[in-house]
Formats: sequence, C-alpha cells, structure tokens
Amino acid sequence: VDGRRLEGAPWLNLKCAIPCQIALFKAEEQVNVSEMGVSLNISEATWGWKKYGDGEVNIHIIPGDHYSMLKQPSVSELVSRLKHLTSPLPN
Repeated sequence: VDGRRLEGAPWLNLKCAIPCQIALFKAEEQVNVSEMGVSLNISEATWGWKKYGDGEVNIHIIPGDHYSMLKQPSVSELVSRLKHLTSPLPN
C-alpha cells in the first residue's frame, strides 16, 4: 500500500460528531513507516488517532508485521478481536 495515497483522504480530516472509541490495531513487529511514505507520530502511543474521536483509543497488538498481520495465523487473532468489538451488547 502506498501510504502517500492516504494523505488528504477525507476520513483523515474527520472528527467524530458523537463520543466514540477508536480501536487501533498495531502490528507487534513495527516497520519503518518513513519507508512507506506515511507520516505518523509513532512516539505517541495512539499514533495521533486520539484527535479523531472523543473517547478512548483502545490499542490492540496483533502478532506479525504490517503485512503479515493480515495473513494466517495472525489474521485469526485480528478477526477474533474485531468480532468481539462488533458483537451486539446484551439487553
């Protein structure tokens, strides 16, 4: 993925209109983001995502790197966490 295509993307300029929490999925093995053409504040734990929502940024560490976390076996962990986050709340 060419990170430069993300620059100026409309969703990057949005702030949630209502309080919301953000789920940030980070790869356990970090890649050099400057090589990807992406500017992230990686010194800050939420990588700058806090400004896009009014609630907490919940960080989820997924095994693998930026690419392998989307392949087996790491993607199973990602899917499991996504299912948990998107499951309906009990009445």
